[in-house]
Amino acid sequence: MKTPKPRSHYERTSLREARAAFANPLLTPLSALAHLALEARQEGKQDALALPAKRLSRALSTALALLHALTLKTLSTQRVVETFRKAGYRRVKSLADVQKLDLWEVDEVADSLRGKYLLAAAGSGLVAGSFGLVGATTDLPLITGMALRCLDECALHYGFDPSLPAERSFIVKVLAAALGPAASAKAASLEEVVHLALSMKRHWETRRFRGVSLPMAAQLLRRGAQMISGKKSSKLLGTVGAAATGGVNTWLMMGVLQAGMSAYREKFLLRGIGKKKRSARASAPPASAAAASSAGTTPRAPKGAADIH
Repeated sequence: MKTPKPRSHYERTSLREARAAFANPLLTPLSALAHLALEARQEGKQDALALPAKRLSRALSTALALLHALTLKTLSTQRVVETFRKAGYRRVKSLADVQKLDLWEVDEVADSLRGKYLLAAAGSGLVAGSFGLVGATTDLPLITGMALRCLDECALHYGFDPSLPAERSFIVKVLAAALGPAASAKAASLEEVVHLALSMKRHWETRRFRGVSLPMAAQLLRRGAQMISGKKSSKLLGTVGAAATGGVNTWLMMGVLQAGMSAYREKFLLRGIGKKKRSARASAPPASAAAASSAGTTPRAPKGAADIH
């Protein structure tokens, strides 16, 4: 059955934009590295990395599931419903009512997520980066949890319940698509992202420039630190670290937010199509009955049917 087209020009344009969002190689810092890693994976040996990638992706999935369960506890469906009601959509009393709105109406309310999460990501990066490498390391689970919460809230704002198992799996796929080179959320997987990361690591270790670039970078940093005395040097390094971590966090959150809104805008526009297909198949007569009807005959009753009455 042919997929029905959205009714308005706004919806058609939005659907094209949503499907094209994941094609951007610079969506997030990690997706940019993942696109670079594609070449490295093609040159490397794939069989040797398949098993480690599978094991690491399983461990990562378990950790994400635990983190996801924690972030879900910080969200409230009723709070999202109240956000719609405060925006003037008084008829919204549940997530089902959100899906009865037009896309432009939902977009108006969901657009408020941008400022909140970008500001939180930048603030988190600035604070963590000011503590150097230790702070940047502790910021990793925080920004990951923030990304999952952002996707959860995207789901709620488009009328989907992120606490359902199927929806939680979809959200992890959206996150994987934002971090990897997948062209859509459906095609994304954590194993693919881990495999590319391992390929990049091997590519880096086997390339000749590894022995040149790292010492050179260390020398540049050392000389730069020597040019600035004691306290000024530490303050400068802290400022640079905070700015770098804040910038990376903002870039990452901007990409995750775009991925989440694109995935759920598409899902919102295509909602109910699968149910309509299944109901159409269920309501269609059996092939034998259709053939008998076209031939002008009555289908034979199954054996023993006369004994039922």
